[in-house]
Amino acid sequence: MSAQKAAVVAMGAPTVPSVARLYSHTATESITVQRHPVQFTGTGAGYFRIWLTGALLTLITLGLYHPWAKARRLRYIHRHTRVANHALAFHGQPKRMLRGHLLMATLLAAYSLASRVSGSTGLIAALIVAGLSPALLHGAMQFKLAHTSWNGVRFHFTGRLLDAYKLVLVPAGILLGVAALSAILAIMVSQGSARVAGTVFTIPFALSLYALAPYTWWRLKRYQHNHLALGSLETRFRVQPWDVAKVFVKTALVALASMILAAGLFALLLGLTVSSLPAGSSTPLASAFRSMYPLLLLFLATSQLAPYAFFTSRMQNLVWSNTGNTWLRFKSRLSFKSLLNLSLKNAVLTAVTLGLYWPVAQMAWTRARLTAITITIHTRIRPDQVAAQARAHAAGGDASGDAAADLMGLGTAL
Repeated sequence: MSAQKAAVVAMGAPTVPSVARLYSHTATESITVQRHPVQFTGTGAGYFRIWLTGALLTLITLGLYHPWAKARRLRYIHRHTRVANHALAFHGQPKRMLRGHLLMATLLAAYSLASRVSGSTGLIAALIVAGLSPALLHGAMQFKLAHTSWNGVRFHFTGRLLDAYKLVLVPAGILLGVAALSAILAIMVSQGSARVAGTVFTIPFALSLYALAPYTWWRLKRYQHNHLALGSLETRFRVQPWDVAKVFVKTALVALASMILAAGLFALLLGLTVSSLPAGSSTPLASAFRSMYPLLLLFLATSQLAPYAFFTSRMQNLVWSNTGNTWLRFKSRLSFKSLLNLSLKNAVLTAVTLGLYWPVAQMAWTRARLTAITITIHTRIRPDQVAAQARAHAAGGDASGDAAADLMGLGTAL
């Protein structure tokens, strides 16, 4: 197998005729490799006005202005994101996004009402919402990409609705199987003791839940990054489940080390406080601990910035550096150290300014993540000619899926 054919197999190159024509030029032309770092020119000052206006109007209108506020934020971020001298553009219509948000609000209100009626009714409502979640995720991916363009060409999502349900049903089926086996084992060994039965059931179920987390995350990222497309150029995702599992394990170790460090620092300060008390003081250690308890909570909360920055940097590098095809590839070099420093700075300034620094922190975070990505194009023609070959797809996606992505926290994960 030739090197070029091997690359096609490895990266899952498209077979659309318009892409094949990229290689129909004469032999005198050589394949060029062009690298285009993603540029972000947004500023905290420019974004602050949009954020403040959106927050105030959303509050005044009891949430009805949220789609307009979100559309303004996305338009600002997109038009300040440039790739190969062309900015992205967001084309979502707030009125259509409002319908999606009203639908999600209705679903959540129905679930809340059902859960108050009775436990069984609430369970049925929860199952209905869970059953709709894959369709909402599918709609979110379609909506976000169909309303984003580069150089006048719309992106689109080629994943199927069936794949979205497979994404959820496979881990759920494994978890239900473990739960059934754990229940049988609990009945066999408990000998009528509810406490023993609960312990026997909980331990394997909890371990399976933790073990399935990286696998489920891998399936989500594979579903998202296996179907990103610009015209006829479609990406493929090369990451394996154990690659994701390694990041999860290392993140857990970083989190453990951070918590130990925070607890050790608190214990040192507690010891210094107790030792500084006058001789014969009646203040017990427990009282000193209670007085410093808020400081312990602050230390523990701050300790979570390290694992969050580690997971974000390592996962972005892993996911985007393994997304692409024969002609277009991504490379991410997001530094854990720089992201951790940025996280600490954002946390401190946001707390000091009582939240007013938040939009500035968002822009700094967005700039750090976007500018760490470089897009490499392997082709005989320029990027604008690649865009000319692509055709925009008319499918607009489902705005209710976009609203669901906000509620599930998937907006920044896409």
